[in-house]
Amino acid sequence: MASLSSVRAKNSAVNLAGKRAVVVGGTRGVGAGIAVRLAQADVSVTVVGRNRQAGEEIVSQMRNASKSAEASFDFVECDVSLLANAQRFATEYIRRPDVSKLDYLVLSQGIGTLQPWYAPTSENLDVKLALHFYGRMAFIETLLPLLRRSTDARVLSVLSAGIHGPYHQYAEDPDLSKAYGVKKGADLVGFYNDIALDQ
Repeated sequence: MASLSSVRAKNSAVNLAGKRAVVVGGTRGVGAGIAVRLAQADVSVTVVGRNRQAGEEIVSQMRNASKSAEASFDFVECDVSLLANAQRFATEYIRRPDVSKLDYLVLSQGIGTLQPWYAPTSENLDVKLALHFYGRMAFIETLLPLLRRSTDARVLSVLSAGIHGPYHQYAEDPDLSKAYGVKKGADLVGFYNDIALDQ
């Protein structure tokens, strides 16, 4: 087995100059770590999130991590718990004059909660479902034209790491509005993501 230091050395040598990424939910946690690591590999990164201060801090960390004068780093403030906002960001991103393709789409947005009740957004979708499923699919669908322009596009959806079970009530209660539960919510978003991303 390779040592951690040898793996780190090999990873630090990776250069992805000329590649472009969008990291949704990239202001904290796994998303922030991925954004900084992509910057170390000289990828141009746009971070999308709700917290402007945290977003500006990540942009600063990405600039410090990159060795490239050509890579660009920016933050777009966006509450992606609303599908209209997710679609608006993606549509505007496609129209940017500096963007001709998208190589990496990282979807790490989410909330950790133990709320045992349905919590609708202003679009009448449960906030967990909006962040963990509907919004992710909206980003993929809207940004698909840019992803198709890449010769090696990748979509990474950071969610439940396969620990969810199947959601058996998908026909009777597809949005959990009838019988919400923490376990059911976790199973539903994982199950729906598995089905959608497997296609």
